Amino acid sequence: MQIILENSALWLVPIILLSVLATWLLYFKGKSFTKGQRAFLAGLRFLIFFLIGILLLSPLLKSSERKEEKPILVWMEDHSRSMVLGNDSQKVKSILNDESILNDLEERYPIEKLDFGKSLTASSDSFNAPSTNLYEALSGVQERFYNQNVGAVIILSDGISNTGNNPAYAAQNSTYPLFTMGFGDTTSSADILIDRVVHNNVSYLNNNFPVEIYLKARELEGGNYTVSVSDNSGKKLYSQNKAITGRDYFERIDLFIKAEKVGLQRYIVNVTPVGDEENLQNNTRSFTVDVLNNRKKVYIIGTGPHPDMAALANALNSVEKYEVESFISTDLPDASTKADLYILHDPNAALLEKYASGKNAVWIFQGPATPLAELNKYGDVTSGSNSFEEVQANINNGFNLFTLSEDEIAFTADLPPLWSPFGKAEVGTSIYPLFSKKVGRVVTTDPAWFYTQDANVRKAFTLGTGIWRWRIEDYRQQKSFARFDALVYKSVQFLTTSKQERRFVIDIAGRFDQTEPIRAEARLYNPSLELTNEPDLKVTFTDEQNQSFDFSFSKAQNTYRLNAGKLSAGVYTYKSSVTLGDETFNQSGSFVVEKSLLEETDLVARHQLLRGLSRESGGRFFKADQLEKLKQDLLANTEAKSIQILETSTSSLINKRWIFAIFLVLLALEWGFRKYFGNY
Repeated sequence: MQIILENSALWLVPIILLSVLATWLLYFKGKSFTKGQRAFLAGLRFLIFFLIGILLLSPLLKSSERKEEKPILVWMEDHSRSMVLGNDSQKVKSILNDESILNDLEERYPIEKLDFGKSLTASSDSFNAPSTNLYEALSGVQERFYNQNVGAVIILSDGISNTGNNPAYAAQNSTYPLFTMGFGDTTSSADILIDRVVHNNVSYLNNNFPVEIYLKARELEGGNYTVSVSDNSGKKLYSQNKAITGRDYFERIDLFIKAEKVGLQRYIVNVTPVGDEENLQNNTRSFTVDVLNNRKKVYIIGTGPHPDMAALANALNSVEKYEVESFISTDLPDASTKADLYILHDPNAALLEKYASGKNAVWIFQGPATPLAELNKYGDVTSGSNSFEEVQANINNGFNLFTLSEDEIAFTADLPPLWSPFGKAEVGTSIYPLFSKKVGRVVTTDPAWFYTQDANVRKAFTLGTGIWRWRIEDYRQQKSFARFDALVYKSVQFLTTSKQERRFVIDIAGRFDQTEPIRAEARLYNPSLELTNEPDLKVTFTDEQNQSFDFSFSKAQNTYRLNAGKLSAGVYTYKSSVTLGDETFNQSGSFVVEKSLLEETDLVARHQLLRGLSRESGGRFFKADQLEKLKQDLLANTEAKSIQILETSTSSLINKRWIFAIFLVLLALEWGFRKYFGNY
């Protein structure tokens, strides 16, 4: 235990002198007590004054304590569906539900029990994970127990890891041994299966869209099968007979299907059983394609080539509902063609006059060539100056014209700077800022990226250039452009929405997994284009059997939110109607709930993968019937050792109760003896 002074120790000198002076004035100036009595009482009073002075220096009490930290045992159980799809499912559940081994190990290790499937989760009794990502699970353990004394990690699994990276990469970086226990059957039983179906998510009416079907077969050489594709009504669109030509057989089938109906269309791929197949769940697979009736045109026009234009075009080219073309000022599109949106990058006066003067939806990126007078004339925006500087973009959390996911918002937290005009922009109309300027560490209210809208036209303004760096940053962070592309897509979707659709909007994803809840958001605007949620809002979902399900949106601030829970796999349509004043608005659409068949596709256990993880990390592999041997090895594991930790804590001395007790005792003694000496 040690006392630390926050102020200089030189202050002790004046504290001692003042304490002596105050004591002398109290006891030695008069002759009330005898010499011995004065000396005794003066000593008590000096201590009181001195302790008060010490406390004025804000002393801290530093204490240290040694603690023993036992090695942690992380117990990870695979709770994906493949674990209980085999004939030994009851045995698997019985072994995993047996807590006796954990009870025996608790004296040696503190135990952290976790489940994994699609991701790392808390322990449970359910085996419903639609996929297995062993790499993600091991990475999650490394993050969760970073810098902690982990003695060993136990993995109980069938070794079937059907999503994510190779888990061997995570094992190579492991600082603790991985002990694995293999479940399931490693024997390759006779089976033909649909490995995967590759298709477009969107097509257009009367177009032929490509479909790739990948088939696999084991132990069925010489067998014959039929592969077919049907629409949701049962009409066969494709059928072909084929023969299995090898013990480990693989076949890729390429075909085209004509999109004959508008809306979300469901198609079923089926392979007839061959021989004595046991697993028939992987012989059928469905997929959906959203068939649209028209595409919206987007023209990207600049005074000259710029990487921003390429970044915008690449982001929109990933969405089939848009037809994107790029032009420069010396090669403009034909005057007879009209676009649904004009994106003007660093436009000159002629481009602003031609495309921003009417009722066109425009998105303007201000650059050095953009004239301030024309920008004010056609956009009602008065920019700060013709001088430019690097500024960060800071997202506006109150933005509500469209919804960004949590991941997309997180992406905007630390983006490369924009090359933006110096000073504050003045805007004549009401705006909806998505980003404001951040100069250094100072977050300003100056808009950097905002939208305007009235009854006739919507516009967007990005006061600066350089968003191509954002797309590169997105790829650097997660090896994907998805978050940047989503930001551009949602901006364009907002700008190209027709006038009839603008007052009432329902945001709902087009695809959901069967294991996730159906969520949606809705926005309703009054005639002044202000958000309101005054009327109640309901929606009706209808499945393929014409069964209807009614749900009510909850009100959140001035918008609506819906959590409809989980629905069975299939295609659903939705309809919603709301009345505001004497106006009625309607919205309809469709979405699909997909059943993931990753776990059902291949049930052959991958014990070799588990052996490799143990070998790479210095652990051992055990079979499912070697639970007792696993326990003995863990108890005898000399590598897992307790460590001594020196915990140091610092606290303010003035907050200690015993200091108050010392003051109380000293004051009580002084008062008591003064009274005893008869002169109080």
